[in-house]
Parts: sequence; structure tokens; C-alpha cells
Amino acid sequence: MENSYYAIVSGLQKIRKSKLCKAMRAGLFFAMICITQALASDSYAQDTRLSLNIENRPIQEILEIIEEQTEFRFMYDATIVDLHQKKSIKCKNQSVAKILDDLFKDSGISYKIEDRQIALSRSGIRSNSQQTTQQQLTVTGKVTDQDGQPLPGTTVMIKGTTQGTITDADGNYSLSDVPSDATLVFSFVGMETQEINVANRTKIDVTLQEEAVALQEVVAVGYGTQRRESLTGSLQVVKSDK
Repeated sequence: MENSYYAIVSGLQKIRKSKLCKAMRAGLFFAMICITQALASDSYAQDTRLSLNIENRPIQEILEIIEEQTEFRFMYDATIVDLHQKKSIKCKNQSVAKILDDLFKDSGISYKIEDRQIALSRSGIRSNSQQTTQQQLTVTGKVTDQDGQPLPGTTVMIKGTTQGTITDADGNYSLSDVPSDATLVFSFVGMETQEINVANRTKIDVTLQEEAVALQEVVAVGYGTQRRESLTGSLQVVKSDK
């Protein structure tokens, strides 16, 4: 009985280690993909050119036209960024950055290109009656498991947005333009997701815990025939209508 118990414990430990190794390999693979995409993103932004002739249209419609003709996608908070302003754009074979510079001129909107995503925010141009823009921070830190080992490929997101990053091979991360009162969400395959309030901090180290693995009930079903005299267990007869 004791030997069976130790055999079960040993088996569960092997399953947990195997699961963690697979998760770490998946994280490393994901990190390598993101690094490759990041190297190619600058080239795409510089090489993409557009020709537009748009008269007196809302900024939001102009951005939708740019999305249709490119692989760029715009991210913004509609409660902060006003895209109802009407603008005109006339250009030929112009870079996306130059088009956005002209589009957002005197609009109170700024932008930042990250890979094929363009994040919009309210710039410092505002009237005296407007409230001061929320302080933005650059938050750095390290993500490890309960044994102190780094977790590369951990996703770090600002809750309620699509803005985020992943940890590098040493489990380190750096995330810019983080509101001082934001909440960061840390997630990794096989680990419990953790949410942490920034609270004006610029360095946040996180330790993720493994998810509890529940053993599923196993039901064995057998079909076949056997002589009654050869059975070594209990026998019950069930009628065909049941």
C-alpha cells in the first residue's frame, strides 16, 4: 500500500515537471517569434506608402481607410481620444508616419507605432479647462516561478487594454506608457494569472504559482464474454430492458 502511494506521488511530480517544461518551451518559442516580428516591424513601417485624397472626413473614417489599405491597426480609448474631428488628407506615395503627422496636426492627438499596431493618445495640446493628463510610467520587473526560476514568454498586459509585452529569456520585462493607477495582468501557460495594481510604482517583480491540476475520475468500461466459473469478482445480472 505504501509503495503504491509513493508511486502515485512520483507520477504526479513527473507530470507536473513535464507540464512546466512544455510550458517553458512554448514561452521561449513565442518569445523568439515576437523578437523576429519586432525586427521586421520597423522595415514595414518605413516601406509602407499610401496615396490618399480625402476631403473633410472624420478622423475615425480616415483611420479605417488606412487600416483597409495596410496591415496597421489603431488602438485608442474613445473616452480620451476625439476622432470625430474632420480632416482632409491629400498625399501621393507618402509614408504612414508622415500621413499621421499631417492628420493629427493641431488635433490634440499623438501616436506611437509598435510593430503593426498604432496606439493613439491625447497629446499635451489642451485648453485650460481640461484636466491634466494621467501620469504615464515605464514599469520594469522580473517574473519568476515559485522556485525562483525565470519565466520567459510571460504575457504582461495593462488590464482593460490591448497594450502589453512579454518577458525576455531571463524573465525581465519593460512596459512604457503605463497609467500610474493601472492594473497589470501577468499570465503564463500552466500558471495562475495574477493582477497587480501599479500604484505609482516603476518596478514590479512577480512570482507566479502553478495551477492546481485536478485528477479526473476514470471510469473503465469493458465488453466481452466470460465463463461464470472463471470469474474472480462479484457478478450482477442486468436485464436487457435496463
